[in-house]
Amino acid sequence: HSLNISGLKPDINQNISVGSQDVNGQSSFSITSFKTKPGLVMSNIKADTTRTSLTVTWDTNYSSSSQLRACRFPFFCLGATAFDSVLSSAHSMTVTNLRPGIRYYYQLTSVDAAGYTAKTSNVYITTLQ
Repeated sequence: HSLNISGLKPDINQNISVGSQDVNGQSSFSITSFKTKPGLVMSNIKADTTRTSLTVTWDTNYSSSSQLRACRFPFFCLGATAFDSVLSSAHSMTVTNLRPGIRYYYQLTSVDAAGYTAKTSNVYITTLQ
């Protein structure tokens, strides 16, 4: 027998009870425990600017997509976005056409094949003069 359980939260101890009964009414039950894998985690985030661009690199513990948003204001974003749907654990994204000497807020988002999402809070950086 095989059973797929979805919708479990990451990094949580789970208990499962499994039962089966044959055609003669003989039944058997088993209880087991397991821990789900950790959710998607970003690490090693590094940002580099030029006068008109921002490049951010980061790693994830599972292969996932990559998205970088750079905005002038953290609460209202009409800025530049770079997105790559190819799943990878090493990410590098660049947004261009930024203005020199301006403060931007950037946010990273990665989504793995299971749908787990990792997102940074808004981080500010200033382009070179």
